Amino acid sequence: MIEKNKGGRPRKEADRVQNKRVSVNFTTSEYERAIQTANRAKMPLSALLRKKALEEVVREPNFLNEEFMRFLASIASNTNQIAYACNSGRVHNSSALAANLDKIAEMLLMIRDEVREKEI
Repeated sequence: MIEKNKGGRPRKEADRVQNKRVSVNFTTSEYERAIQTANRAKMPLSALLRKKALEEVVREPNFLNEEFMRFLASIASNTNQIAYACNSGRVHNSSALAANLDKIAEMLLMIRDEVREKEI
């Protein structure tokens, strides 16, 4: 005999059910700061507190503005054009090119470090 599907959402596994509550009291300034942090991380306050309590790294998504992202895209595009020119044999002054690529690499490392420091 075929069982009829009851419909609805399937039950969670027992170890994934979040059925324990914790009450936390904040001062007004602490609460506002927590809400701002949760908003920057684009997640509910409860999820942020859970991640923080479990010592997970919480990063701010999309904190880089659009203009900066376009700047990074232009660096990537120019680097790609340089690589294409090198691979096709059109580069004549390789020492100047190497110096410029070193500067680009240095800038990208600085950007990476800034991004890593943006962890909440």
